[in-house]
Parts: sequence; structure tokens; C-alpha cells
Amino acid sequence: MGGSEKTVVQTIIKRKIRNPEEPQENGGWKVAYADFVTAMMAFFMVMWLLSSANEDQRRGIAGYFRPSSDLNRAETGSQSMLDKGILHGGDTLDAAREAKLESVEAQSSSADERHQNATQKDLKAIKTLFSDLYKEKLGRPLSEAQIGFHLSDEGFQFDFFESKGAELFDASQNPKTALIKLLDIIAKMTDHIEYPLAVEAHVQAAPLVVKRPQDWTISSARAGNVRVMLQRLGVPETRIKRNTAHGDNDPISDNPMAQQNNRVSIVFLNLTKE
Repeated sequence: MGGSEKTVVQTIIKRKIRNPEEPQENGGWKVAYADFVTAMMAFFMVMWLLSSANEDQRRGIAGYFRPSSDLNRAETGSQSMLDKGILHGGDTLDAAREAKLESVEAQSSSADERHQNATQKDLKAIKTLFSDLYKEKLGRPLSEAQIGFHLSDEGFQFDFFESKGAELFDASQNPKTALIKLLDIIAKMTDHIEYPLAVEAHVQAAPLVVKRPQDWTISSARAGNVRVMLQRLGVPETRIKRNTAHGDNDPISDNPMAQQNNRVSIVFLNLTKE
């Protein structure tokens, strides 16, 4: 044979034509299987948690998932097991639990009453202390024309009001002599009263046509300067928890432009109040 013969390999591509009526395989079963495995894992995790929980914890979990009695009545149209007072194996709701709850409420009410009585007693004692120091330092009995005292939401509050010819601050918003004497009394009171202080400053409103944009600036400067003065008079910086500027937003008089609204409030923060 004179030469080598080449073998030609022919590639045949066979294309399968799918019958559209045949069911098409997809990965949908994988999603369902994953959901099943996840549910089983969650189930066994819950079973494990319940097995390691004590009786009180299991009772708390059961109470969390227990439907309300109103919902049961709406769904069944009859009185539910909970409404009948039946729980776990037919045990009747323990009357001692209700008695204990009533006892706790009574103790809470009694504690609130005792606290209110103690607060009123403190209020009277603080006012008496201020009056005694006022008479000692100023040489005259306390006049309430420019001084207010009441129990606020935060504690025992003193209000020092301005009146015509008896201004509290000078043009630089520094306390004048009359206010300094009152602040000195407050400083002396901190030796006898353990509550921290809050300083608040208010200013009178101006007519809208001449509305002063600096109202907030003025009240802020006054609150800050009162704080500084209290520190100079011996009040530790840590005792003054805050100083607040109210601008003209909280008038004490029915007339927001009355001079009496120019005032300083010193609050002994009664932290025992809830």
C-alpha cells in the first residue's frame, strides 16, 4: 500500500425534542425540603429550650401565647377555659394570687401615701428653713410679694420675681444685689438639703410688632450667670444638674408682657419622686 489512509471521524449531534406534555423537572422540591428541615430545626430547638426551662419560665411562655378571653369568646361564642378559671389539668385559678395582687396594690398605695406625706413634710421644712435664713440675712420677715415657693413635678421650687424698681438683673444680665442675697440663701440651704439643683430663667414677652429675637439669648445668659453666682457663693458645680432658658414661653402671669414674668426659678430636685 503506497500511503497511509486517514480515518475520518464524523461527529453526530443528536438533538432531543422534548414533548411539551411531559412533566418538566425543576428544583422546586429543594425549596420545600429546605422549608421542612428549617421547621424541624425550629421545632427541636423549641423542645430543647422547654426541656431546660424551669416551671416559672414555662408558665411565662405559656402565658405569652395564651389568647385573651375576649378573643376566645368572639371565636367560640362560649365561655373559654380561661374565663372559667381553669388552667393546666383543670386546676382552678388560685384565689391566693388575686389576694396577693390586692395586697401588693394596697402596699403600693400605702407607700405612695407615706411618700406624699413625707414630701409635704419636707416642703414645710424647706420653706421654714428659707424663711429663717431670709430673716437672718436681710433682717426682716419673708415677704412673698417677689418670692414664690411650691412643689413642682421635679421637686421643691423657688421663684424669684422681678417688679418695677426691683429688677433682678443689670444690663449685662448679671444678678443684681437683691437677687444675689436670695441666691446666697439658696447656697446656705444646700448645707442642709442634699437634693441637687436646677436653674431656670424666664423673660417677659414683648409686643409682636417689636418682638425681640434675643429673648432666648437673654434668658440663657441669665440662667448661666445665676449658675456661676451660685458656684461663687459656695455651691459645688456637681450639685447644679442643669440650667435652662425658657425665653418667654412660660409666663406665670395672665399677661405675658407683665414684668413679673421676668423671673428665676431654683428647683431642689427631689430625686426620690417617681
